[in-house]
Amino acid sequence: MDEGWFRCELIAIAGDGRKIRVLIAEQGDPGNRATVKFLCESALALVLDTDALPGGRERGGVLTPATGLGDVLVERLRKTGTTIQVAAD
Repeated sequence: MDEGWFRCELIAIAGDGRKIRVLIAEQGDPGNRATVKFLCESALALVLDTDALPGGRERGGVLTPATGLGDVLVERLRKTGTTIQVAAD
């Protein structure tokens, strides 16, 4: 599990033509260690950082991690050593 790693580069094109590049990288087996870390940090964000989540306590429903946890999850993951970089071209 310690020898694995992943690096994922994503490119999104906004309606106005701007390109947004995102890099996510993690040491450790992506199918186990990284997944467990991401799930645990998501759960902790829901429990400990509810008021800081996008929409606060009032937002609910079926949401993607980005929509429901936003920058709260990004910062929690960065604190654990996950590389997350966002840049606009």
